[in-house]
Amino acid sequence: RRGYDPSLACGSICASGTLGQIIPPSIVLVILGDQISNAYSDAQRAIGNWSPDPVSVGDLFAGALIPGLMLVFMYMGYQLLIAIIKPESSPPIPRDEGKTSTGDFISKILHALVPPVALIVSVLGSILTGIATPTEAAAVGAIGSLLLAGMRTQELGMLETAERKSPFDFMDFGSRLPTIVATLCLLFMLVLISFFDLRVARNEIPATDMIAIIAAGFASLGLMWGILVSLGRVWRTDILRPIMRSTMEISSMVFVILIGASVFSLVFRGLGGDEMV
Repeated sequence: RRGYDPSLACGSICASGTLGQIIPPSIVLVILGDQISNAYSDAQRAIGNWSPDPVSVGDLFAGALIPGLMLVFMYMGYQLLIAIIKPESSPPIPRDEGKTSTGDFISKILHALVPPVALIVSVLGSILTGIATPTEAAAVGAIGSLLLAGMRTQELGMLETAERKSPFDFMDFGSRLPTIVATLCLLFMLVLISFFDLRVARNEIPATDMIAIIAAGFASLGLMWGILVSLGRVWRTDILRPIMRSTMEISSMVFVILIGASVFSLVFRGLGGDEMV
């Protein structure tokens, strides 16, 4: 519709589509981390080291982050260079389209860009700083995505056209209040985890840690409120069911690939294929 050069558009899509395999959180890196950890443990035990250090998925994420971001900036630089050399390949948006000012245009971009970027930074930051394991960080990402979905359905007016009623309607007051409260509570708990020991199963708990534990308990209630409200909103708009189905399909596909690769490698090595090659 904008009149972009098809070769530039298709090349950009194909090139940027590979970034999901490189930039964390990458499913491929999670699978590689598991396989490399098993292979490394076997190799260390073979040479007599019975307590090898595990290969951390967080280390793989940290190692892939800078090369992935370098690719992003190189792709952007290439697109910018092509737009300067061949302006007809990347036509700009007409100024009179939409009749919005520059400030409104920038605010729309920030409104669409800042929440997803903040979610990505929180997930990767919790992994790279050691606050959470990749599995725990995935839970943080799932909660953050659910909160964003609940806020966007309210903003887009999808709830007014939805006929499905939710059992969580009695808690849904204020357009953005539940999401904002839950987000602040989630960030507050991440800060508490960074500076205090929130483990309850201890013989002695210092007073400062006890205060932090109590504060984290109240923050958990605020987070639970926002999660339930967002869950009710996506349920009413029939968004939750296809999301759950897609998540199940992707997870099943990953495990089927992993099992198939293991069966193939075992059969290949069992029949002497590696020695023959």
